[in-house]
Amino acid sequence: MRLSRYLLIPFAVTAALALVACGEDDPAPATATVTATVSATASGTPTPTAEPTAEPVTGIPEVDVVIAAVEAKNLDALLALVEWQETACTTVTGQGAGGPPQCEAGQADGTVVRVFPIAGCEGYTVRDPGGEMFKFIGEVEALHSVVEAPTYARPAPWWPVGDYYVNFQADVSGEPVGLRLVVEDGKIVLIFFGCNHQPELLLQDGGATLPVIYMAPGA
Repeated sequence: MRLSRYLLIPFAVTAALALVACGEDDPAPATATVTATVSATASGTPTPTAEPTAEPVTGIPEVDVVIAAVEAKNLDALLALVEWQETACTTVTGQGAGGPPQCEAGQADGTVVRVFPIAGCEGYTVRDPGGEMFKFIGEVEALHSVVEAPTYARPAPWWPVGDYYVNFQADVSGEPVGLRLVVEDGKIVLIFFGCNHQPELLLQDGGATLPVIYMAPGA
């Protein structure tokens, strides 16, 4: 599945709608002060920064705590904010990227499982987002913007739309690219790596400009 028109719901609802074609208990409310620690469970080590300032960036607590954790490269804090999606797995193969999650060994077709959606050039789900989140904070260089998410219905049970898109900028081979975390009800519900999209595209959905809550200086 190639990201298409809905590209931007995490870069669109798309990574899921076009899918077939081409948590745990919630932790106590978090604050914007996050300890700068990084789990060493994956290869390649993001460099943690000093403890982030508690000064609000957007004035929206559930967004500011995500920004603070990313800027601190605090993997544990980010994973504590993750919310899994519950949906039935399938034993049917050959449905293509972005289809329902595959059942694991010993699981019957239709077993309800917890998954976390990832959007790249194609959409997919994982059972544990630790590796993808580690990759995300390793690539991020700076906050780009925060926008309101479009008001779409979920394209699939395992594919949330979100309330806010927290957009970041990375550098790939000398070119700026956009990454994002999708926040819904105070939780991180999707990681968007995109497909080498320019950061400016993170402000749009289907050609329409999304309501901008915050733009980083120089973005």
